[in-house]
Amino acid sequence: VKTIDEGASREFTETLNTCRYRLVTNMAKVSEGENVSKAMSGVAYQFLRLKLPYLGTIGFDREVERSIKRMKPLMLSTSNGGSGISKSILDIAEKVMDELR
Repeated sequence: VKTIDEGASREFTETLNTCRYRLVTNMAKVSEGENVSKAMSGVAYQFLRLKLPYLGTIGFDREVERSIKRMKPLMLSTSNGGSGISKSILDIAEKVMDELR
């Protein structure tokens, strides 16, 4: 972009730097999520000079699909609060809240 329109390039770079992008992987094992995060973070930095922090992984669980079909929040859909998926979501939410404090 810089070779075509230096002003647009500067504006694009400023926008990237003022936004707070974060990465969450979905429907993956934690180890897969970490690998995806490393790859995506590397690409984002290489091409955009953008740091892309990894917040966590939300694994694959059929209970998510069932809660959607029942139109009932996952956290309320099972006796254990949606198992590990709910914990993953809460962990990610806590990281976001920590950044906002």
